[in-house]
Amino acid sequence: MKSDYGKYLLACTLFCAISAGTVHAETVSTLSQQGMTDGLSLLDGGSPASFYMRVPADMALANAHIRLHLDVATGLGQDSLLQVFIEGQPRMQVAIGDLSDANTDRVVNIPLTARDLESRYLAVRVTPVFTDKGGAHGSGIHGYGYVRILPDSGFVFDDADRGARSIRGFLSMLGPTVRVRLAGAIKTPQEFQAVLAVSTYLQAQGRRIDWVPSDSASTTPADIIIGDNGNNEAGATKLHGMHLVPAAAGMPTHLVVGTSGPQALLFSPWTDLLVGVSYGDSSAPGRKGPPVGRVFPLSQLGATQDVVPLTSRASWSFTLPLDMMRQQAPSHIHLNMVVPPSVPGNPLMLHVFDNGELRNVAALPEHGGPVSVDLPLVETGHAAADSIRLDLLRQDFSGSQNTLTPSFAQILPSSTITTNPVSLPADTLDAIGRTFGATTSVYVLADALTHPDVWMATLAGLVNMLHLNPYNLVIHADASMPTDGQPFIWLRPNVPTGFSAPVAFDHGRLRIVESNGTVLLDAEISQKGCTSG
Repeated sequence: MKSDYGKYLLACTLFCAISAGTVHAETVSTLSQQGMTDGLSLLDGGSPASFYMRVPADMALANAHIRLHLDVATGLGQDSLLQVFIEGQPRMQVAIGDLSDANTDRVVNIPLTARDLESRYLAVRVTPVFTDKGGAHGSGIHGYGYVRILPDSGFVFDDADRGARSIRGFLSMLGPTVRVRLAGAIKTPQEFQAVLAVSTYLQAQGRRIDWVPSDSASTTPADIIIGDNGNNEAGATKLHGMHLVPAAAGMPTHLVVGTSGPQALLFSPWTDLLVGVSYGDSSAPGRKGPPVGRVFPLSQLGATQDVVPLTSRASWSFTLPLDMMRQQAPSHIHLNMVVPPSVPGNPLMLHVFDNGELRNVAALPEHGGPVSVDLPLVETGHAAADSIRLDLLRQDFSGSQNTLTPSFAQILPSSTITTNPVSLPADTLDAIGRTFGATTSVYVLADALTHPDVWMATLAGLVNMLHLNPYNLVIHADASMPTDGQPFIWLRPNVPTGFSAPVAFDHGRLRIVESNGTVLLDAEISQKGCTSG
């Protein structure tokens, strides 16, 4: 693909269909999909938190709204509420006070206007107002509590055009179970990559694959066909690229994915650009030489000109694109801000978090106004993703946060985050994904080419967990062995010479879950076995 990858970073969010049907489906882009796997936590009454949701630019949307899934503390005063702003405008106040233990889970839907949908990103700001419950402080507005915005919150819409008029629309409208058929035998590692690419994409969307036997009739219903499709007048012609085939003669509308070349358009951020019904083979631009640092303007991560009220605390959250962080880690953040003056001796305090870990703290100039700060980010590990949160804290002489005159703060989109190459070897499963280079070797048994569907659940789970591109994997189904000094994935029963495997699996089910409940890997282990070094 000859186009500059960076020009399309704004199209990086994939969409996950959660409806059971293929004719009508509700589609959602969640906070978790954007990398905020813990959601957002609001602890201070009156302190806003901002996040950004991408708006599809090439679909006719219906019933578009922001869905907030809330976990609310019990014991809040009756007048406690949550204020929701979109693009700086107040949209809704949600009552969250005096809830029983059985009523703390809330789902709130905020309708969006046609004007909202003209934006590329929606700036969403939520501000809790906590009041005390009962007693002398019953009328106070500075009670204590919390509200969690759960990671399945997000941007929700229906496709106004129920017909599959584009590949992008077709993919977004697929149901939770997708019928996939291999049109022919898989004979080469390149064809195996194509099967893995489709499996990886569907598994990343939370969909289950129902493998239609490859020896079934060509008219057996399938949603995706990998390889030559004998039902689209292609005959014996070797198909390239991806093609959306209209429904006909008992065969539903389906997508044909060629195996003759890579289909890089199947992955973020390109999927959101598939507004046509047919595309040729596509490959991601290869990176030559050692990894080099990058600079990401916050405008590419969704930052807008939105001004945030500041009484005691304000926060902003951004997620760095996973596919651009290969062998990279955030090293510096440069912020162009507009902030209020501080009380002498009590400057504004800026806290920078990466994946919930504190990376730097800085005192801002007391004179306020336009301010630029450049902060190094101390290394605290190399997780597979980077969710950056900026907290701005304001205090008066006594250290109180509740007696200051309300003001405003703004982070300008020209602010940047700089990354540096990762050179240290990984010592945890969480960190190893970032250390893989442009190409990664995967060693499987020869049986993988004969029965690729048996291997897909395990291998696609690993690819998604490690954020790898299936077309950048070098599949070894022969007797070859790993090269010294290079990270690799080994899915064979016997450990390669010179290596040890602290964990080995013969058969069964492997499930790896993060502390926040996110499932990193949930796969059936074939009787061929696999090892982990």
